[in-house]
Amino acid sequence: MDLSANPHADDGAGPAPPAPCATGSDGFSACHGRALRPLVADAASDLVLIGGHALRAHGVLDRPCAGLGLATDSQTPLPDICRVAEAALAAAGLAVRVTDRQARTAGIAVRDPDCGHTTSVRLFKDALDPTTRSAARCGSAIVPVAGWKDTGGLKVRALLDRGAPQDYVDLHALSDRRTWPELENLGRRHAPELDPDLLLARLAMSARVPDDRFARLGLDEDGIGTLRVWLQGWVTDLSERLAEERVLWRSMLPWLS
Repeated sequence: MDLSANPHADDGAGPAPPAPCATGSDGFSACHGRALRPLVADAASDLVLIGGHALRAHGVLDRPCAGLGLATDSQTPLPDICRVAEAALAAAGLAVRVTDRQARTAGIAVRDPDCGHTTSVRLFKDALDPTTRSAARCGSAIVPVAGWKDTGGLKVRALLDRGAPQDYVDLHALSDRRTWPELENLGRRHAPELDPDLLLARLAMSARVPDDRFARLGLDEDGIGTLRVWLQGWVTDLSERLAEERVLWRSMLPWLS
């Protein structure tokens, strides 16, 4: 659920994409800041920052972020929140196109006429702990940030949903705060029916991610190697735990029949 979409690469069939917006001292690019501030201005929507930007706000890591992810536990239906967000972005002079709108998630493409960039914004409806929220400065505005446990749990769910390179990088950045089983438990806060076999498959798929995809997220050769060792360790640990659970279950079958 970071919830950040990768930008489309130029395939050579059209004009080259605009040069990337420079990142300011607050950690946000100009186009991300212009999209973010209107989104968090509506108190009723109660949107908070999640994903890579949120992890940076918590001092966990600092990597390039292609999009914006925000979540809310507001009682207002998400489609209504999405419509309020559309209006706020349009009022700020940004071109808005809703890419999808569902009960618990929505996508908005926001084009900034000042720089020509289109930012992918994902909105999520989820249970959040308001007592652990933090904040980040974005220009002259103060932006609410989901607590790091919520951010980490949503990142586990994002790994289950899509298995994007940034999901592996972000979860590894949390490894000094939580063990593998503890990360899984954070994920269960936002995905109660977490399927450990699906998680295992997603983790194993990281071996197929080319090094250059991790390099784009700011990892050098040593960092990529460390990440891969950590991910393989998680695969091994989870595989062994699942095997032990199945052996235990089979040993109990005679007593249950």
